[in-house]
Amino acid sequence: MLGYTSQELLAGDWPALTHPDDLGLSQEAAGQLLRDSLPFVELERRYIHRKGHPIWARVRMSQVRDDHGEPLYLITHSEDITERKRGEEAATAREQPYQALFNSCNDAVFVVGLGEDGLLTNFLQVNDAACQRLRYTRDELLERSFPDVDPAQTPGSFSPIPDRLLAGGQFLLETEHVAKDGRRIPTEMNLRLILLDGRRMLMFIARHTTERKRFEEVQRATEHRYRRYVERNAGFLPSTLDGVSNTHQLRNTF
Repeated sequence: MLGYTSQELLAGDWPALTHPDDLGLSQEAAGQLLRDSLPFVELERRYIHRKGHPIWARVRMSQVRDDHGEPLYLITHSEDITERKRGEEAATAREQPYQALFNSCNDAVFVVGLGEDGLLTNFLQVNDAACQRLRYTRDELLERSFPDVDPAQTPGSFSPIPDRLLAGGQFLLETEHVAKDGRRIPTEMNLRLILLDGRRMLMFIARHTTERKRFEEVQRATEHRYRRYVERNAGFLPSTLDGVSNTHQLRNTF
């Protein structure tokens, strides 16, 4: 694993085999094992191979004590996990552009898992816009589920999944989200069914509709005033709705 013979390892100094950035971590684990009389501790750390490159290992440390309970020596079992770590690093590098795109979206985005019973799980992913809009930290949101921010929904709100989602379509829903500070936010949600790592998940893209709602209210109020004006002047409008003077009269009425 490290490129040394057993004789070289027995004659060597274990701190010299440890990656300098992980030396403190290893010493703390050993100290915790002895100090708290634990049966074992586990950690992931790096060794230095004989050729100089790092080797990742999952390490399990246990201790042997004498009849009086005093520690005699430590036993360390190390499993090479270098390939797994390389895979994780490569996956992280691949995901970074998509994560940046995910967080640059102005709409709030929530990803929710579906259990075997078809019920929604807690949030699995949320973007920056969701955190900012609802005034939660990312960790706080990931401990919550949709009913916590959308009281109209329940874990079974989307069970069974609408047929249009199963067919690869989308599902639009108007609702109201509640922020951490109690603000109620009119919201339009676009639902999509996605498959990630073999698991079915729902992605919710939530658009803040407060400004649109305000515009619609102003529009309805204006239309109501106009209807009232027309009703009050039903006999007058046909003979006067011409020319500049009439335009001036309408403008003054509103």
